[in-house]
Amino acid sequence: MKKRIFLLCCVVGIMMPTAVYGQDVPVTNAAVEQSNMYEGTIVQLRNDTGRCYYLTQQAAVADFLTEWKNVWLTGKPAELSYGFDSYGFYVLSDRQKDDQDVQYVVHPNQNILSRITYTKDRISGRITDIQSEDMEVPAERMQNLVTKLETIEKTYHPYDGLYIQGVGAASVDYADINKLGMVLNHYVYVFQNAFIDTNGVLQVSLEDWNTIFATQYGNTKNLVYQNGTIKNNALSTNISCQNINGKVYIPLRDAVNHFGHLSMEWDKQMRKAVIEDIGFSVE
Repeated sequence: MKKRIFLLCCVVGIMMPTAVYGQDVPVTNAAVEQSNMYEGTIVQLRNDTGRCYYLTQQAAVADFLTEWKNVWLTGKPAELSYGFDSYGFYVLSDRQKDDQDVQYVVHPNQNILSRITYTKDRISGRITDIQSEDMEVPAERMQNLVTKLETIEKTYHPYDGLYIQGVGAASVDYADINKLGMVLNHYVYVFQNAFIDTNGVLQVSLEDWNTIFATQYGNTKNLVYQNGTIKNNALSTNISCQNINGKVYIPLRDAVNHFGHLSMEWDKQMRKAVIEDIGFSVE
């Protein structure tokens, strides 16, 4: 059975594919060495400001992890004199080992890469052992890696303060993470019925809207279709709609804007509407 996404708002508690800890294989494993090695794999990256970025497209994951591996292999064992770091990341995959979490850390000022393995008790989930490996790498190779990290910061959607915490009513496979969906108050959802129309507008079925918002707001955001209009709590709205083969779709942004305390952004690479509750107001 595939693992389900549950991305926690903490440093420890995120799982990594079963790893072979030889010096020649810092990130990969036997399964990952196949042609589809990065299918169902994502990278959760955090910088020193607390912002978090998610690499979810297979090509981007492959490019980043290949760069990391190539830099790691140029290094030699070292001791970390102090622990300040600018970047840390986890590799999240359907191929995970249940009793280990692995964190990777980049220390640009020291030209050191770290790999920290947390072994956990399967029953209690408590950490029973911590192993750390530190590799000193050439300054120019470190700069190449830092440049790639800085590019990610400039081009990927940032999740501030809190990481994506998890999923709501329906679990999401890592392999499905790039399907159309939303991140609602830091929880990931995938739409069952949605499409982007010829004008570039994300259209979502009423069933998807009501099902997802009910997980956090009960029926207060419930929308219904009556006599060609969309209503909320029996009151008509200005939200447009279209009936396609008996299924009603609404523009997601228009529906979000109807509720004054919600805001919406767009994560292009993950294909997710990022919706935040910015404070309640009279609706």
